[in-house]
Amino acid sequence: MLAIDSASLLYGDVIILGRVSCSIRPGERVALVGPNGAGKSTLLRILDGSLAPTSGAVRRPPGATIARLAQDPIVESDRTVHDELASVFQRVLEIEEQLRQTEHAIESAGHDLAAQMRHVEDQAHLHAEFERLNGYVVESRIGEVMSGLGFRPEDQARGVGTLSGGWRARVALGKILLTAPDYLLMDEPTNNLDIAAVEWLEDYLRASPMAVLIVSHDRYFLDRVTTRTLDLRDGRIDEYPVSYSAFARARVERDERQNAAADLQDRTLARQRAYIERFRASATRSTLAQSREKQINRIERIERPTVRRASRFDFTESRPSGREVLTADRLTKAYGDKVVLSGVEVAVERGDRIGIVGPNGAGKSTLFRLLADLEKADRGTVTRGHAVDIAHFAQMDADVFALGLTPLDLIRASAPNGWSETELRNALGQLGLAGDDHQRDVATLSGGERSRVALARLLTRPANVLLLDEPTNHLDIAAREMLEGAIERFPGTVLIASHDRYLLDRVATRILEVDRGTVRAFRGNYSRYREQRERIGAPPGESPAATRGSPQATAVAQTGARTRDLRRPDPIRQIARIEDDLARMQAERSAIEAQMATTEFWLDAERTRTVIDRLSTLQRAIDELTGRWDAMVEAG
Repeated sequence: MLAIDSASLLYGDVIILGRVSCSIRPGERVALVGPNGAGKSTLLRILDGSLAPTSGAVRRPPGATIARLAQDPIVESDRTVHDELASVFQRVLEIEEQLRQTEHAIESAGHDLAAQMRHVEDQAHLHAEFERLNGYVVESRIGEVMSGLGFRPEDQARGVGTLSGGWRARVALGKILLTAPDYLLMDEPTNNLDIAAVEWLEDYLRASPMAVLIVSHDRYFLDRVTTRTLDLRDGRIDEYPVSYSAFARARVERDERQNAAADLQDRTLARQRAYIERFRASATRSTLAQSREKQINRIERIERPTVRRASRFDFTESRPSGREVLTADRLTKAYGDKVVLSGVEVAVERGDRIGIVGPNGAGKSTLFRLLADLEKADRGTVTRGHAVDIAHFAQMDADVFALGLTPLDLIRASAPNGWSETELRNALGQLGLAGDDHQRDVATLSGGERSRVALARLLTRPANVLLLDEPTNHLDIAAREMLEGAIERFPGTVLIASHDRYLLDRVATRILEVDRGTVRAFRGNYSRYREQRERIGAPPGESPAATRGSPQATAVAQTGARTRDLRRPDPIRQIARIEDDLARMQAERSAIEAQMATTEFWLDAERTRTVIDRLSTLQRAIDELTGRWDAMVEAG
């Protein structure tokens, strides 16, 4: 077992960690969560031995291997991608070379039988060690990891130095997975991965015997991989034997109970102090008053949990748009010889909440630029409806700020005329940027702070259509929750291209999958889209070509073909479809609630967590559909 006992870390007089304790058992998968600056990355470094605590002890199992994936790791190498990944099998590579040399020595021994026998014996020992190290499956393991992380076969021969930072980070991740340590510590492992690679990584970790401790802002990833959550707050760690979503609910309940207990203690102590003051000078009761005062002083006070400031922000709505918002008709766009989009048709109506998914480079950002009229299609048209006002958040907005400017400079430049200094500062404050940060050079801001500035600029632009391209990049969980709330409250139309599946589950009611130049439409949120893809035997974001011709694949193809027909849906048919979906979901919810009423349901902890998480997802979907049904019925 890997454990920390009462470890603290101080930099000068600053307490980074204060007497924290935790343990990771062999084979378990654990999430480490907490606010930014709580010391999560620091804790990983203490566990792997790269940083020594100021006090306390770290217990590492004798002989166990421990590896840590740093946040945004970059591999610097002059090797090819294949050779860099293969370098983790150094001893296997050495044996392969020694076997080649031994085989040559046997051939060179000629008629010297004694020399031949010595070389044959050496060869046998080398083969035995090669088998013990599973040398025969090294190439297949490298191929599996390369494919899972999104590398193509031709990428094997590419030089690592020619790759972008994101792809070199994938090489670093691949190397540490192939190392297969007993304990793997991962700091934001889903950075730089698209959804297909993230979901492959989820399956890989769940099937692996490695113990894993994960720091991540990807809540969906934590839910699918981890079974225990460590909450690092206020200098201590609290343990919850559940995955992230269940932990988030349990933490709220725990904080409420702790606050209630502290309130009760305060009221009780106040009554005791009033008694003491009343009878302190009494000749007959002063001794009793003094005794009670001593008792009060010995009582350990219940510490209240730190209350996070309830921040929120709202997008600025302009005039209401017409019913038909955006219509893309046979859009085609190429860059040189690479066709990114081919014959794409998309229809967007007022009030839609559309999630856009697909592999990196599939054309999601290109589609947004065409819809926002920032680029022109090679063929096809984009038609805007009546009174449509678009605000566009580009994926790279937070990374291209001019150096030397402050957040206040940037938001002032993007705001319409008439915004006062106070209003501009309020917009930054709503995104959690303190007053001192308003005048800092943006070059000194963290990635999360720059993303908040980019979102604050969006708040100043009145709009009824939001095009959000990877808006959660660099944001911590608290900021992502603020963004989700703002999208839910926004009365206009929202299109979101995102790898944040938790966000898409919460806000999207339709998914558009962009892949290989085409767009397919799926009803429902991300989880429902994933279920539909799994039914046809193709992972999300992957073409169902392998199952082409099956009834399910034909149905998906027809769904895509009908995208253009969705431009002018019959309201009666829409209401009927919503009622059908509601009936199905409510029946499933009733079945789950019936299971929960039995004693047997609670005996299997893992199954219980899975079913309860499904119930939460169902309830969110039912609430969303009920709201849409009410709105459509009222509209007549």
